[in-house]
Amino acid sequence: LLIHYLKDIESYVADEAVLALSRIGDPAAGALKEAFPTIEEAYKQIRVIKVFHLRGKAAQAHLPGLNAVLQSTQSPYVRDAAEDAIEAISKP
Repeated sequence: LLIHYLKDIESYVADEAVLALSRIGDPAAGALKEAFPTIEEAYKQIRVIKVFHLRGKAAQAHLPGLNAVLQSTQSPYVRDAAEDAIEAISKP
């Protein structure tokens, strides 16, 4: 249900979903990884990436997926979000 709210047009709903999913942790991260390829809109992809960003080091297992997004996206905004998330996850 929270993943559905990430796609909400109302940003305040989506922002709360991002925070909740980042707190849930690995179970949510796995579901997000599966859902990501079906999300076409850049702003919705950025919301998913933000969940991994907020998890920081705890999202290290998802670095390969974020690197794949970085290499494959056509959107400069999604690329920036992926770069930021990778940096946040990789901080010592």
